[in-house]
Amino acid sequence: MHWTRFHFGAGRRGDNCGYAECMNRAPILALLVAHLAYAEADPAAVLIHAHDKALQRAKDIPNYTCVENIERLFFEAQNPSGFLSCNNILGARKLGGTNLVLKEMDRLRLEVKVSAGREIGAWLGASRFDAESIFEMAGDGPFATGPLGTLIADIFANAATRFGYTGLETLNGSAVLRYGYDVPRRASHYEVKASFGWIKAAFSGALWIDPETFEVRMVSADTHELLPETRTCDAGMKAYYEQTQIGNGEFLLPHDSQLHFVMRDASEINTNSTFSGCHEYSAASTIHFDGNVPPNTPTAPRRRTAFVVGVGLEVTITLSDPIDTKTAAAGDPFTATVTAVRKQGRSGATLPIGAIVHGRIVAMRRFYGQSSRFEISFLPETIEVNGLMSPFYASNVDGRSTRHGQVEGSFSTRNQTAVLPRIVRSRRVGTYNFWTSDDCIIVPAGYATKWITTKPKR
Repeated sequence: MHWTRFHFGAGRRGDNCGYAECMNRAPILALLVAHLAYAEADPAAVLIHAHDKALQRAKDIPNYTCVENIERLFFEAQNPSGFLSCNNILGARKLGGTNLVLKEMDRLRLEVKVSAGREIGAWLGASRFDAESIFEMAGDGPFATGPLGTLIADIFANAATRFGYTGLETLNGSAVLRYGYDVPRRASHYEVKASFGWIKAAFSGALWIDPETFEVRMVSADTHELLPETRTCDAGMKAYYEQTQIGNGEFLLPHDSQLHFVMRDASEINTNSTFSGCHEYSAASTIHFDGNVPPNTPTAPRRRTAFVVGVGLEVTITLSDPIDTKTAAAGDPFTATVTAVRKQGRSGATLPIGAIVHGRIVAMRRFYGQSSRFEISFLPETIEVNGLMSPFYASNVDGRSTRHGQVEGSFSTRNQTAVLPRIVRSRRVGTYNFWTSDDCIIVPAGYATKWITTKPKR
């Protein structure tokens, strides 16, 4: 379909305009009023109202946080050697000739905050948010920021964005107006990770706007040709939005988003994210950007520790609650009970039986095919005695491959499979493989793991 094009601003970055001003200096908008099935909807006016509404909301919305549940599916091409270029791969996809097989799935659960137009994240329930760590938490698979409202505002606020009305459509039973848009690389804020760092990418997509409320109901974004260093041929995203109560107002937030990557080895990755529990957070919450804590930042009073954990203790801990792989995700907390302690050498202090260990699942993965199994990685973090907490530094010693329903087997580890790469490469994480072809398993309460206490990491 032919586009009737127009844009906001006069080419200067950040030069945005309101309804009357744009109408006066952009007479080409009048050309959009044509051939509408929705008789009372002027596509020019609808887009301008949506533009102004989105930018005003971006200014008004309070700092807020949402729980993001992420499920990623990794597909492998059966004949990757037959594709020599991205053009061949993308062409074969259109003809259905890539013959993909599902090889792996993983699941993450994060808490994502939006503050000053930035998305930052932490594990669910963690006390610290770090602007850089959100990508580390996502591990080796794809992850995107932007759906939590910042993408829409960035598209509208960019003076280089070109829009074009493409027609009336139906979305979830409601009439919406569809607009294509295009953002050149020179003005793009869309970045893709390459081997040497982040690079800008030109992108284009569409906005689906409700002509009565001027709300954006759906956004798509697709990158243009990417550099070989990204290992990616194509990256695309769709996000679906709805009104959500935040504080005293209603704001447009996503209820789910989808990310799709086509890689240069013809493999593909599909990611589905759902958002829930969105709410305003208090100004007292502390957010650290780039991992730096500003001087004189007030901190919560230190709790008195129960004791200093001795070094060189072999500790057996057992899960307090079962883990259901149908719903469990990396980021979920776990608790375990100390059931056995054995001193090694001249180790001094010991640990009481019954002490409670608190930790987090840092990888929850499912592998298919001949190596069909679940892989779960645990990171113990603290130990509790009589209600008092101490850090728990320990190396895992018995990570193992466990046939479902048994406890014997040999241990195999793959460092690249864990979520938090810098942590999982240490021995502080125990990775356990449960070999099964079942769709899900339940790791029972009482499942035992062994650790040796170590000196604190400096």
